[in-house]
Amino acid sequence: MSTASIVLLVVGVVFIVASFFLPDSRKKEDKDSQKIDEKVIKDMVEREVSNARERIEEIVDETVNYSVEKTERQLEKLSNEKIMAVDEYSETVLKRINDNHKEAVFLYDMLNDKGEKLKNSDEALKIKDEELKEKNRQLEVKEEILKVKDEELNKKAEFTNDLLTSVSSVSEEITEEANPKNLNLFR
Repeated sequence: MSTASIVLLVVGVVFIVASFFLPDSRKKEDKDSQKIDEKVIKDMVEREVSNARERIEEIVDETVNYSVEKTERQLEKLSNEKIMAVDEYSETVLKRINDNHKEAVFLYDMLNDKGEKLKNSDEALKIKDEELKEKNRQLEVKEEILKVKDEELNKKAEFTNDLLTSVSSVSEEITEEANPKNLNLFR
């Protein structure tokens, strides 16, 4: 019940009680008796009103206290629910942050490894490039040597050919001179 309905009930009870003390019909009585009755009635009504006020105040205080306690319980329950929800949400967020951190660290490590491999590959390529340049120089030197040897072989071949030609011409001359016909001539 609300406070206003309680107040109206108490006032109604006071009027009902007051109606029992008032005469049913108006009798013509002396003014003195009316004054006494009026004073008695006023005193009784005032007492009842003050009692009603006290009761109303007590009821209102009880109602307010009950409402405050009920509201506090509901607010505590709601606060606990919200705290639990925030706790769950924060755990989820922290887990996601941790997962993202682990993934970032993994990617960072992988990038570092790839960077090291690239540096090592770059150094290996430089070394291989130097080796290839050196081999290229060696090949050029060998090519030059081969050209020189080829020229020498050509010269030797020419000399050998000239020599063979000379030897074959000398051998022909010797063979012609050694021919039996020529031998007869010398005898």
